[in-house]
Amino acid sequence: MIIFLLAHAISSPSSLSSDEGEALRRTGWWNSTSPHCTWPDIGCNKAGSITDIFIFDSDKELGELSKLRFSSFPNLIQLYLYNCGLNGSIPHQIGTLTHLIYLPLDFNNLTELNMSYNHLTGVIPSSLGNLTNLTYLNLGNNHINGVIPPEIGKIRSLISLELSYNHLIGVIPFSLGNLTYMTSLTLQGNQISGFIPIEIGNLEKLSTLDMSNNLLSGNIPFQLGNLKEVKYFNLSYNNLFRIVPHSISNNYNSRSIDLSHNQFEDQSRAPPKPLDYQKGSCGEINGFSCCKKGHQIMLIFIVSISATLLLSIAILGFLFLKQRIRKNQSIETTKVKNGIWDYDGVIAYQDIIWQLRILTSNTA
Repeated sequence: MIIFLLAHAISSPSSLSSDEGEALRRTGWWNSTSPHCTWPDIGCNKAGSITDIFIFDSDKELGELSKLRFSSFPNLIQLYLYNCGLNGSIPHQIGTLTHLIYLPLDFNNLTELNMSYNHLTGVIPSSLGNLTNLTYLNLGNNHINGVIPPEIGKIRSLISLELSYNHLIGVIPFSLGNLTYMTSLTLQGNQISGFIPIEIGNLEKLSTLDMSNNLLSGNIPFQLGNLKEVKYFNLSYNNLFRIVPHSISNNYNSRSIDLSHNQFEDQSRAPPKPLDYQKGSCGEINGFSCCKKGHQIMLIFIVSISATLLLSIAILGFLFLKQRIRKNQSIETTKVKNGIWDYDGVIAYQDIIWQLRILTSNTA
């Protein structure tokens, strides 16, 4: 009995490795018959169990994400599936990857998950909240819809959350304020509505905050002024209104900040060198540009076109005036010539009559 248990214990890692290799082949994503731990896209630990899967810029469309049976990889730490033609929804079984630390799309022992630039649809499963070791989650540039699940706020180790350019709706969960290790939060290019939660002000390690191109409304919470580490701050193209808190305009002296294309009111207590926060505007705060490069290029383009148009009108007006002056001079010259001819004709006629009279008188 003891010998049997010992033999089973020794063979278990090999059995797990074999099952994992078979699970990879069943996806149809790999054709090799060599041991899977030797494949360039696969990383294994010393026991031969898969810890890393890296596929990016694949030449072929991988198809349904569900082909990858997440439950077959209990020791997976990093899953990177970038721009490889994935489609379908994110399976709830992703929550079984408790060792995952990186998910760009990302899994549970898993620490990193990246599934950006694919064709994923459906909703973000709430089971992602079980991936408590995750540090990096990137689901950007897909076709994911639904809301941001509040359970993401349970991933306290999360450093970067990228959900940009999807079809997300609903509000920003206040539970995101629990992610105090977060350095990057990007939610731009969705249809997220409602107010900005004041709890976002708890993320004092943030260096990048981008919520632009959404449907956010209300005022900017003054608590966002607590984000002293922010280097890029973008809330443009929303429906924010009222005034910009002084905690924002005063504290972000050396940050790139863009609040343009909102509905802010004029500030009666504006700080020094205030930015014009009206809709469609951009400018500078304490000498630092708040406008994107695209805004500056558009402004230069409009000014150049306007200047060219005005110059063209001026040249055309000058040519028209010059032509009119020439025409008037021609008419006057003609009149003068005709006048001289008429004058000389009268004199000649009178002279002839006078000579005839003299001749008649002498004859008589």
